[in-house]
Amino acid sequence: MENSGKERAKDTYKEIFKRMELSATMNDDGSPLMIAFSTRLAPKLEEDIFKDRQITFETEIHFNNINAPITLTAPEDAISTDEAIALLMGTNPDDNMRDKQQETITDLRDALSIYMREHNKYPTTLNELVGETDGHKEVIAVPVDIVTEQPYKYTQTENGYTLLYQMPESSEKDTFDSDNKTVDGLNTATDLLFSEEGAKLTDNDEDGVSLYDEVIIYGTSDGKTDTDDDGYSDALEIELHYDPLINAETGRAYKQLIITPIE
Repeated sequence: MENSGKERAKDTYKEIFKRMELSATMNDDGSPLMIAFSTRLAPKLEEDIFKDRQITFETEIHFNNINAPITLTAPEDAISTDEAIALLMGTNPDDNMRDKQQETITDLRDALSIYMREHNKYPTTLNELVGETDGHKEVIAVPVDIVTEQPYKYTQTENGYTLLYQMPESSEKDTFDSDNKTVDGLNTATDLLFSEEGAKLTDNDEDGVSLYDEVIIYGTSDGKTDTDDDGYSDALEIELHYDPLINAETGRAYKQLIITPIE
Protein backbone atom coordinates (compact mmCIF):
# COMPACT_ATOMS: atom_id res chain seq x y z
CA MET A 1 0.00 0.00 0.00
CA GLU A 2 3.03 2.28 0.27
CA ASN A 3 3.68 2.07 -3.49
CA SER A 4 2.55 4.82 -5.83
CA GLY A 5 -0.65 4.43 -7.84
CA LYS A 6 1.40 3.50 -10.90
CA GLU A 7 3.32 0.81 -8.98
CA ARG A 8 0.08 -0.60 -7.52
CA ALA A 9 -1.40 -0.84 -11.00
CA LYS A 10 1.74 -2.58 -12.26
CA ASP A 11 1.53 -5.15 -9.44
CA THR A 12 -2.16 -5.73 -10.20
CA TYR A 13 -1.50 -6.37 -13.90
CA LYS A 14 1.20 -8.88 -12.92
CA GLU A 15 -1.36 -10.73 -10.80
CA ILE A 16 -3.84 -10.74 -13.69
CA PHE A 17 -1.43 -12.55 -16.00
CA LYS A 18 -0.07 -14.80 -13.25
CA ARG A 19 -3.54 -16.31 -12.70
CA MET A 20 -4.63 -16.36 -16.34
CA GLU A 21 -6.02 -19.63 -17.73
CA LEU A 22 -6.03 -19.91 -21.52
CA SER A 23 -7.57 -22.59 -23.75
CA ALA A 24 -8.09 -22.83 -27.50
CA THR A 25 -9.88 -25.09 -30.01
CA MET A 26 -8.37 -25.43 -33.47
CA ASN A 27 -9.71 -26.55 -36.85
CA ASP A 28 -8.05 -29.43 -38.68
CA ASP A 29 -6.08 -26.95 -40.76
CA GLY A 30 -4.68 -25.27 -37.66
CA SER A 31 -6.84 -22.14 -37.80
CA PRO A 32 -8.43 -21.06 -34.49
CA LEU A 33 -12.03 -22.02 -33.82
CA MET A 34 -12.43 -20.72 -30.27
CA ILE A 35 -10.19 -19.04 -27.69
CA ALA A 36 -11.20 -18.69 -24.04
CA PHE A 37 -9.40 -17.20 -21.06
CA SER A 38 -10.15 -16.23 -17.48
CA THR A 39 -8.23 -14.58 -14.66
CA ARG A 40 -8.77 -13.39 -11.09
CA LEU A 41 -7.56 -10.13 -9.56
CA ALA A 42 -7.02 -11.61 -6.09
CA PRO A 43 -5.79 -15.01 -4.81
CA LYS A 44 -8.54 -17.38 -3.71
CA LEU A 45 -7.52 -17.68 -0.08
CA GLU A 46 -9.84 -17.65 2.91
CA GLU A 47 -7.48 -15.52 4.98
CA ASP A 48 -6.85 -13.04 2.18
CA ILE A 49 -7.97 -9.51 3.04
CA PHE A 50 -9.44 -9.13 -0.45
CA LYS A 51 -11.43 -12.39 -0.42
CA ASP A 52 -14.74 -10.48 -0.45
CA ARG A 53 -13.63 -8.18 -3.26
CA GLN A 54 -12.46 -10.61 -5.90
CA ILE A 55 -13.11 -9.99 -9.57
CA THR A 56 -12.92 -12.68 -12.22
CA PHE A 57 -12.63 -11.95 -15.95
CA GLU A 58 -13.96 -14.62 -18.30
CA THR A 59 -14.37 -14.42 -22.06
CA GLU A 60 -14.70 -16.62 -25.12
CA ILE A 61 -13.94 -15.63 -28.72
CA HIS A 62 -15.47 -17.80 -31.44
CA PHE A 63 -14.11 -17.70 -35.00
CA ASN A 64 -16.87 -18.64 -37.46
CA ASN A 65 -15.05 -16.82 -40.23
CA ILE A 66 -11.42 -15.94 -39.57
CA ASN A 67 -11.64 -13.01 -42.00
CA ALA A 68 -14.81 -11.50 -40.53
CA PRO A 69 -14.33 -8.43 -38.28
CA ILE A 70 -15.19 -8.90 -34.60
CA THR A 71 -16.95 -6.19 -32.62
CA LEU A 72 -16.54 -6.30 -28.85
CA THR A 73 -18.93 -4.25 -26.70
CA ALA A 74 -18.82 -3.76 -22.95
CA PRO A 75 -21.94 -4.44 -20.83
CA GLU A 76 -23.80 -1.34 -19.66
CA ASP A 77 -22.77 -2.01 -16.05
CA ALA A 78 -19.10 -2.61 -16.92
CA ILE A 79 -16.43 -0.70 -15.01
CA SER A 80 -12.99 0.37 -16.16
CA THR A 81 -9.78 -1.36 -15.12
CA ASP A 82 -8.85 1.70 -13.03
CA GLU A 83 -12.18 1.50 -11.22
CA ALA A 84 -11.64 -2.22 -10.60
CA ILE A 85 -8.19 -1.54 -9.18
CA ALA A 86 -9.62 1.19 -6.92
CA LEU A 87 -12.25 -1.24 -5.63
CA LEU A 88 -9.67 -3.94 -4.96
CA MET A 89 -7.33 -1.53 -3.20
CA GLY A 90 -10.14 0.01 -1.18
CA THR A 91 -9.32 3.51 -2.46
CA ASN A 92 -11.68 6.32 -3.39
CA PRO A 93 -12.18 6.30 -7.21
CA ASP A 94 -11.83 10.10 -7.38
CA ASP A 95 -8.59 9.99 -5.37
CA ASN A 96 -7.33 7.28 -7.72
CA MET A 97 -8.21 9.53 -10.65
CA ARG A 98 -6.41 12.46 -9.00
CA ASP A 99 -3.25 10.36 -8.70
CA LYS A 100 -3.45 9.34 -12.34
CA GLN A 101 -4.09 12.93 -13.44
CA GLN A 102 -1.10 14.11 -11.41
CA GLU A 103 1.15 11.51 -13.02
CA THR A 104 -0.07 12.43 -16.51
CA ILE A 105 0.44 16.19 -16.03
CA THR A 106 3.89 15.53 -14.56
CA ASP A 107 4.80 13.42 -17.60
CA LEU A 108 3.49 16.06 -20.01
CA ARG A 109 5.41 18.87 -18.28
CA ASP A 110 8.56 16.71 -18.38
CA ALA A 111 8.04 16.09 -22.12
CA LEU A 112 7.54 19.83 -22.71
CA SER A 113 10.79 20.57 -20.85
CA ILE A 114 12.64 18.04 -23.00
CA TYR A 115 11.20 19.63 -26.16
CA MET A 116 12.31 23.07 -24.93
CA ARG A 117 15.88 21.83 -24.34
CA GLU A 118 16.05 20.26 -27.80
CA HIS A 119 14.36 23.01 -29.84
CA ASN A 120 14.88 26.13 -27.68
CA LYS A 121 11.13 26.75 -27.78
CA TYR A 122 7.89 25.10 -26.67
CA PRO A 123 5.72 23.32 -29.25
CA THR A 124 2.71 25.02 -30.80
CA THR A 125 0.60 21.90 -30.16
CA LEU A 126 1.00 18.85 -27.91
CA ASN A 127 1.03 16.61 -30.98
CA GLU A 128 4.53 17.89 -31.73
CA LEU A 129 5.73 16.00 -28.64
CA VAL A 130 5.13 12.62 -30.33
CA GLY A 131 8.48 11.04 -31.14
CA GLU A 132 10.44 13.16 -28.67
CA THR A 133 12.75 11.22 -26.37
CA ASP A 134 15.09 11.92 -23.47
CA GLY A 135 17.19 8.85 -24.25
CA HIS A 136 15.17 6.65 -21.91
CA LYS A 137 11.49 7.30 -22.69
CA GLU A 138 9.74 8.24 -25.92
CA VAL A 139 6.43 10.07 -26.32
CA ILE A 140 4.28 7.56 -28.21
CA ALA A 141 0.94 9.38 -28.06
CA VAL A 142 -0.60 12.43 -26.40
CA PRO A 143 -3.10 11.42 -23.66
CA VAL A 144 -6.50 13.02 -23.18
CA ASP A 145 -7.73 14.61 -19.95
CA ILE A 146 -8.51 11.71 -17.64
CA VAL A 147 -11.43 13.54 -16.00
CA THR A 148 -13.16 15.10 -19.02
CA GLU A 149 -11.99 12.49 -21.55
CA GLN A 150 -11.32 15.40 -23.91
CA PRO A 151 -7.97 16.68 -25.28
CA TYR A 152 -5.99 18.86 -22.88
CA LYS A 153 -6.23 22.57 -23.69
CA TYR A 154 -2.67 23.62 -24.43
CA THR A 155 -1.48 27.06 -25.55
CA GLN A 156 2.02 28.19 -26.44
CA THR A 157 2.68 31.60 -24.86
CA GLU A 158 5.40 34.19 -25.55
CA ASN A 159 7.86 32.69 -23.07
CA GLY A 160 6.20 29.45 -21.99
CA TYR A 161 2.89 27.63 -22.17
CA THR A 162 -0.39 26.99 -20.38
CA LEU A 163 -1.87 23.51 -19.97
CA LEU A 164 -5.43 23.33 -18.62
CA TYR A 165 -6.63 20.21 -16.81
CA GLN A 166 -9.43 19.16 -14.46
CA MET A 167 -9.12 17.69 -10.98
CA PRO A 168 -12.02 15.75 -9.41
CA GLU A 169 -13.19 16.70 -5.94
CA SER A 170 -10.88 15.36 -3.26
CA SER A 171 -12.10 13.28 -0.34
CA GLU A 172 -9.47 15.01 1.81
CA LYS A 173 -9.57 18.63 2.93
CA ASP A 174 -6.06 19.45 1.72
CA THR A 175 -4.56 17.64 -1.25
CA PHE A 176 -1.04 18.31 -2.46
CA ASP A 177 0.25 17.22 -5.85
CA SER A 178 4.00 17.29 -6.35
CA ASP A 179 5.14 20.36 -4.33
CA ASN A 180 2.00 22.34 -5.10
CA LYS A 181 -1.62 22.29 -4.14
CA THR A 182 -4.27 21.79 -6.79
CA VAL A 183 -7.88 22.90 -6.62
CA ASP A 184 -11.02 20.94 -7.36
CA GLY A 185 -11.99 21.68 -10.95
CA LEU A 186 -9.93 23.67 -13.44
CA ASN A 187 -6.15 23.96 -12.95
CA THR A 188 -3.53 25.71 -15.08
CA ALA A 189 -0.08 24.17 -15.43
CA THR A 190 2.76 26.29 -16.81
CA ASP A 191 6.49 25.90 -17.35
CA LEU A 192 6.94 27.31 -13.83
CA LEU A 193 4.03 25.90 -11.82
CA PHE A 194 2.12 22.63 -11.56
CA SER A 195 -1.09 24.59 -10.88
CA GLU A 196 -1.40 28.38 -10.85
CA GLU A 197 -4.65 28.11 -8.93
CA GLY A 198 -3.10 25.80 -6.35
CA ALA A 199 0.04 27.93 -6.09
CA LYS A 200 -2.07 30.91 -5.00
CA LEU A 201 -3.15 28.81 -2.00
CA THR A 202 0.33 27.47 -1.22
CA ASP A 203 2.94 29.06 1.08
CA ASN A 204 5.62 26.44 1.69
CA ASP A 205 7.90 28.69 3.78
CA GLU A 206 4.94 30.24 5.64
CA ASP A 207 6.22 33.78 5.19
CA GLY A 208 2.85 35.21 4.17
CA VAL A 209 3.69 35.36 0.45
CA SER A 210 2.05 32.72 -1.74
CA LEU A 211 4.04 30.41 -3.99
CA TYR A 212 2.41 32.08 -7.02
CA ASP A 213 3.50 35.58 -5.94
CA GLU A 214 7.02 34.41 -5.05
CA VAL A 215 7.57 32.68 -8.41
CA ILE A 216 5.59 34.87 -10.81
CA ILE A 217 5.72 38.38 -9.31
CA TYR A 218 8.73 38.78 -6.99
CA GLY A 219 11.19 36.03 -8.02
CA THR A 220 11.79 35.19 -4.37
CA SER A 221 12.31 31.78 -2.82
CA ASP A 222 9.34 29.83 -1.49
CA GLY A 223 11.77 27.80 0.61
CA LYS A 224 13.16 30.77 2.59
CA THR A 225 11.29 33.41 4.54
CA ASP A 226 14.12 35.90 3.89
CA THR A 227 15.39 35.40 0.34
CA ASP A 228 18.18 38.01 0.40
CA ASP A 229 19.33 37.17 3.97
CA ASP A 230 19.22 40.76 5.22
CA GLY A 231 17.24 40.05 8.37
CA TYR A 232 13.93 41.25 6.97
CA SER A 233 11.33 38.75 5.78
CA ASP A 234 10.12 38.79 2.18
CA ALA A 235 6.63 39.68 3.33
CA LEU A 236 7.86 42.64 5.40
CA GLU A 237 10.02 44.04 2.59
CA ILE A 238 7.14 43.75 0.15
CA GLU A 239 4.78 45.43 2.61
CA LEU A 240 7.25 48.33 3.14
CA HIS A 241 7.92 48.61 -0.63
CA TYR A 242 11.52 47.34 -0.51
CA ASP A 243 12.92 44.88 -3.02
CA PRO A 244 13.05 41.45 -1.32
CA LEU A 245 15.85 40.39 -3.69
CA ILE A 246 18.33 43.11 -2.66
CA ASN A 247 20.15 42.77 0.66
CA ALA A 248 19.52 45.94 2.70
CA GLU A 249 23.01 45.80 4.29
CA THR A 250 25.21 45.02 1.25
CA GLY A 251 23.05 46.20 -1.61
CA ARG A 252 23.76 42.96 -3.47
CA ALA A 253 20.96 41.34 -5.44
CA TYR A 254 20.00 37.79 -4.54
CA LYS A 255 19.77 36.94 -8.24
CA GLN A 256 19.50 38.90 -11.44
CA LEU A 257 15.81 38.76 -12.26
CA ILE A 258 13.40 41.22 -13.77
CA ILE A 259 10.52 41.47 -11.32
CA THR A 260 7.34 43.44 -11.27
CA PRO A 261 8.18 46.87 -9.79
CA ILE A 262 6.70 47.56 -6.38
CA GLU A 263 4.88 50.88 -6.41
